[in-house]
Amino acid sequence: MPDFYDPCSDMDEATLHAWQFYLAVAELALSHLQTYPAGTIAITDDQENAYWAWQGAEQMYLAWAPIADEMVCFEAASLVVEIVGLAAEEINYRRESLTRWLQSEFATTLIWPKVQLQQAIRAPGQF
Repeated sequence: MPDFYDPCSDMDEATLHAWQFYLAVAELALSHLQTYPAGTIAITDDQENAYWAWQGAEQMYLAWAPIADEMVCFEAASLVVEIVGLAAEEINYRRESLTRWLQSEFATTLIWPKVQLQQAIRAPGQF
């Protein structure tokens, strides 16, 4: 995302609060995923969202991709921090499903080649 654009400046108050809460849960999920083997993908209980740790040049990020027909759609993958344009309801839905994954005693995960997960995301700021 370009450094000059602040997506929060275009959000209403409800969306901004939802976004900030989602990012906080995403940070927890990233920390939790880093305790798993490299290449682990978290699958939410609704089978709609996949998350994994993505190594940037200077830090780790939480990556996201939708799931359709029981397949992770890597071609639609994005870093969570770069997802913009969602309504508060969608943000809350994603946060709640990610929270349930974190709280699950038997969290659903997949192991995928780390190289492929890295290639699914372009580096932040690159277009």
